[in-house]
Amino acid sequence: MIVTLKGDKWTVSSLHMEHNHSLSPPEESRFLRSHKQMTEHEKLFIRTFNSVKIPTRKIMAILTYLRGGFLKGVPYTKKVVSNLRTAMRKESRLNDMMQALEYFKKQVEDPRFYYDFKVEKNNTVENIFLCDVTSRRMYNMYGDCISFNTTLKTN
Repeated sequence: MIVTLKGDKWTVSSLHMEHNHSLSPPEESRFLRSHKQMTEHEKLFIRTFNSVKIPTRKIMAILTYLRGGFLKGVPYTKKVVSNLRTAMRKESRLNDMMQALEYFKKQVEDPRFYYDFKVEKNNTVENIFLCDVTSRRMYNMYGDCISFNTTLKTN
């Protein structure tokens, strides 16, 4: 089909009704883009399962069960779920500092709570220090400090 703009209206200038390829078999139609529909409830399930680190294969098993127990009843693949999980991780990476600041703001009412962070030149957080009541008590008891390297296995 060829559509052209004539004046302020779009018109079909050419239409060929014959197909240039064979049609998809009915059992594969669920993989067509028009048929890959994930409900909002399924996306919420995936978000919840992702937050508790359930593997993608197990998420697919649960979603398959919810859709009747047959893999043919699921209109998306394991890769689609994996891609959605990746997007969710990226989304949480973008707001993880905001979540930390919200936590810090709630703790500020306690005079024994202290936090500070170092910002790099490109406005990214290089490191964070925080000390709460429990940390102070543990330091008084044991005289040690615990450090978490959150970049482990990412570089």
